[in-house]
Amino acid sequence: LPRVSFEDENLSYKYKTDLWYSSKDIKLFQYQIQWLVRKIRSSNITMAEFAEINVQETAAFMGLETYLSDMTPKAISNRRTSILRAVLSEQLRQQHAGIYDPEEMACVSREESEIGRKRAEIIALIHSDRR
Repeated sequence: LPRVSFEDENLSYKYKTDLWYSSKDIKLFQYQIQWLVRKIRSSNITMAEFAEINVQETAAFMGLETYLSDMTPKAISNRRTSILRAVLSEQLRQQHAGIYDPEEMACVSREESEIGRKRAEIIALIHSDRR
């Protein structure tokens, strides 16, 4: 497992545990988002109408980006599968060629995940612009 290191070794354990989310916290966030999506969908308004109502409050959309369209979750899943396949394909190519080039694997991953990075950047810009 990856370890977290701290510049200030004098930081007490109590405060160290406050610096990241537990798996329980993450599950709670996911549950809250799913609950909100169900509530929106059961209220007989579309996501577009929800967006129009909350146009000035982008915090209302935190975590909902995936659910704004029925196609989005499938598209994200397809992109992740594509990234995995590309990296595994490059790994297999390298094995057959008898080489090991982690930089090339990273390049393949970076190229395949460009859409996700751009999407994340746009979402961050939207939310930061409304402060």
